[in-house]
Amino acid sequence: MKSSWSLLFSLPLVTCSILAPLSRSTAQIVPDGNLGGTENSVVNPDVINGISSDRIDGGAIRGSNLFHSFQEFNVLEGRGAYFSNPNGIANILTRVTGGNSSNILGRLGVLGNANLFLLNPKGIFFGANASLDISGSFFASTADSVVFDNFEFSASNPQPIPQLTINIPIGLKFRDNPGSISNNGRLQVQTGNTLALVGGNVSLDGGSLTAPDGQVELGGLAQAGTIGLNPDGSLSFPVGITRADVLLKNAARVDVANQGSGSVNITARNLNIETGSIVSAGLKPDLTTSTSAPGNVTLDATEAIRINGQSLVENVADLNATGNAGDVNVKANYLELTGGGRIRTRTLGQQSDAGDINIVAGDIYISNPVYTLPGRNINLEDKPALDASNYKNDITAGKGRSGNISLTADGNITLIGEGLPGIVDPENKVISTYSAGREGLANGNISLVAKGSILLDNVNVVSTSFSVNSLGAAGNILLQGDTSVILTNNSQIAATTYGQGNPGNVRLRSNGSVSVQSSVIFTDLRNTVTKSSDAGNIFVSGQSIFITDGSTISATTNQDSKFGGTIQVDATDTVEISGIHPLFNEQKLFSQSRSQGIYSTLVTNSVGNAQGPAGDIIINADTLRISDGGNLKATTQGAFPGGNITVNARVIEFTDGGKILNTASRTGNAGTITLNASDSITISGSNPNFEQVFNREVERIGRGTTEFRLGRNDTAASGIYAYTLPNSSAEGGSLNIKTGRLLVNDSAKINVGSQGTGQAGSIEVTAAKDIRLDNGALITAETRGGQGNITLNSRDLILRRNSNIGTNATGEAAGGNITVNTGNLVALENSDITANADKGYGGNVLINAEAIFGTKFREQITPDSDITANSALGSDFSGNVQIETADVDPSQGLVEFPENLTDPTDQIAENPCKKGSGSSFIITGRGGLPSSPNNNFSSDNIHVDLVEPVASSGNSSNLTIKQLQVIHPIAEKIVPVQGWVFNKKGEVVLTAYDPTASSLGRTSQATGACSSVNSHQLSVISYQLPN
Repeated sequence: MKSSWSLLFSLPLVTCSILAPLSRSTAQIVPDGNLGGTENSVVNPDVINGISSDRIDGGAIRGSNLFHSFQEFNVLEGRGAYFSNPNGIANILTRVTGGNSSNILGRLGVLGNANLFLLNPKGIFFGANASLDISGSFFASTADSVVFDNFEFSASNPQPIPQLTINIPIGLKFRDNPGSISNNGRLQVQTGNTLALVGGNVSLDGGSLTAPDGQVELGGLAQAGTIGLNPDGSLSFPVGITRADVLLKNAARVDVANQGSGSVNITARNLNIETGSIVSAGLKPDLTTSTSAPGNVTLDATEAIRINGQSLVENVADLNATGNAGDVNVKANYLELTGGGRIRTRTLGQQSDAGDINIVAGDIYISNPVYTLPGRNINLEDKPALDASNYKNDITAGKGRSGNISLTADGNITLIGEGLPGIVDPENKVISTYSAGREGLANGNISLVAKGSILLDNVNVVSTSFSVNSLGAAGNILLQGDTSVILTNNSQIAATTYGQGNPGNVRLRSNGSVSVQSSVIFTDLRNTVTKSSDAGNIFVSGQSIFITDGSTISATTNQDSKFGGTIQVDATDTVEISGIHPLFNEQKLFSQSRSQGIYSTLVTNSVGNAQGPAGDIIINADTLRISDGGNLKATTQGAFPGGNITVNARVIEFTDGGKILNTASRTGNAGTITLNASDSITISGSNPNFEQVFNREVERIGRGTTEFRLGRNDTAASGIYAYTLPNSSAEGGSLNIKTGRLLVNDSAKINVGSQGTGQAGSIEVTAAKDIRLDNGALITAETRGGQGNITLNSRDLILRRNSNIGTNATGEAAGGNITVNTGNLVALENSDITANADKGYGGNVLINAEAIFGTKFREQITPDSDITANSALGSDFSGNVQIETADVDPSQGLVEFPENLTDPTDQIAENPCKKGSGSSFIITGRGGLPSSPNNNFSSDNIHVDLVEPVASSGNSSNLTIKQLQVIHPIAEKIVPVQGWVFNKKGEVVLTAYDPTASSLGRTSQATGACSSVNSHQLSVISYQLPN
């Protein structure tokens, strides 16, 4: 005995050096003895899978469940802790009851296929070198107990396991303020299994969770409640119970990608994914999906989700994969993507569809571009902004569909880009669906719907089908904000296709205002394969709509494509189109967008080899204002017609260079312009910045420095224009106006014309009240190729100060015809009506008027106001002038009132009935007063002497003047009054005889009798004298 103890103590250092690690190890995993008797857990040192480990034996077996209970449970770095797995055991459940958190710094494993549950209400920490060696699923939780249908396995109230038949666990029950779970390690389960961290707060700091084709569950509760455990390994969180927070940072990663069936569910109060962290699901390269129901990524937060710092949430079908990617589902009260944070679905596979992105949030704020590729249906309800695409660079592949993006918000949607100020950068995409595969079937739709406002600030929202062989159409784009929709600071909305499908339609809607400021909206069709595609349409509706600061709304078709897109704007109040791009005030325009212009413009265009007409522009509003160079434009540069422009409003105003243009430059005819304004149309002034902009240099990034010219047909004057360009054979467009009043002032113009070989269009104006032209205003239909006609219908037509109406022709074309139907025609101060020709026949002028003032027919233009229809070829080529009036000679002109005023006291007696010599009182009846009190009233008839016609000595036109027959009234004999008498009723009756010769009841005469009375059309008046 002494020898033995002596030997033992003779080697103390050796013994301690060997036993110390074992002592520390066994101290890290300490059973609590609460299971009782032979069922208590037993810890045995061992070497398992190459490392020193603690093998945990014993425990209480109930059915397919094995229960362990520990006072402390920790695994040191470099060591392992393995649970024995007896036959028939499916679940190993471990509780920690000692009141301290668990630190898993090494390896945690199971010697079998059972699932492992680690329960510690005080917290669980996985260190940087922590790992799992588990064939089944792993659940780590800070719940107080695991709930079965007839039993709770509790850590706070540890009891022996009853002798019951215990089935699978059905829930995790929490008390208030549970501990947190933190993972810095790399935890992974085998293919198809679940990896769950259920707190308290859950954080991954540089750590990773991997479950290929399996399931990752993250989340927790902040107060007492029960989280359900579903048979498939997923969790069900209670409603109305405050959740805990989840944080992924410092390149943390959650990954279930493999063959597409894996899913990620993160359920939290606040979820932050930051500093390069990634959540990923889908198909890995070259793999084929093992399921027809691919797995999804679901982020669910009752408060905020923030994704920033180049972090990414994705569900993808990777390179050469076969099968569809799953969805990304996001639900939160507030979603924020900043600092390059991204959410994406995409397909790079051979025959793969990208997944859907479904986002439900109260508000969404995106402060920088979100680059994402393919996504199938991106339903962002309540405020999302994303990119979903089918992207395949290989021209031989890519047959999948890209996704839809749908945002529906109870609050506001705010998207803010980070491009350089003033630059429209096509790569600055915040929301995008993109199809680039050779046989891409369809591009996704984009929908942003908010009960509040939608704001796009330096942001691109793009749906593009890029490949020339792509079979699918570009997606539609919808922005709908109940309060307002605002695009500003070079934002861009685009639906384009280069393939065989149609580009999508773009819609902007609001119950309030829609404002497009220094931004671009366009649909573009560049199909080089088929001739059956149509360009996309653009629809904008709201209470008030503002297209300002050089913004452009454009629908274009070119190459071999078919019909152009329509632009329709509907406003219950005002539509305003105005302004120049702000960067022109800084001498430079920086742009990478071919659709960005200088002045605010709505334009439809058919160019190149387009096989159909340009689209129409339709505006319905109470008031339309086009000013400061803003314009509506429908053009054709090919063989097919330009689009029509139709405006229906109460008031239409064109000021400071605002205009409507309809042009044709080749063989396609210009379209028709129709304006209906129930109240008035005002066209006034010129653009004050026109000369400044005309030859300004424009710097376009990526295109070098070029000189920008507006072109020789552009004009500073406000107006309505429909014409063809030189070297064209097209016919000019026509103009139809119906309004209450038409006012054209200060050099403004209404013009149709042809500068090519085709005929000019016609102008027809119908005004319920008057048409007024003032200070150099013009209504003209001028042509080189054929006659243009003007028809004016109004109550009054008034021309002043060098204003003109003309259908003049140059070259060999004949002058157009002018028809005027009006009540009063007034033309003053050298204002002319002309239908002249250069080397052709003069046109015809037909005037139907009740009266004409200030102008007359003349053979040549004079400094006075003229009506002419001559030809430079001579009188044989002059046109006809026919004037039909009621009773006024057009040569009469207007009478000028004398400037020297007379003293009325010299003209009118103070008492015309005062007795005395020379007094008289003249009654002239109802015809009015003479020009002087000394003159009698003249007849109502206008006296026109007959004159001999003057022999023609020049290029006279044929003049016809027709007057209505004047009916002269028959004058009745005038009988002087000799006195008056009373009749039986006591009334005074004037008589033609002297009543004093008879004995009548009254013989007195009026005391104010005049010495003489001359009466014309005297009426007999009787009245009752007072009693």
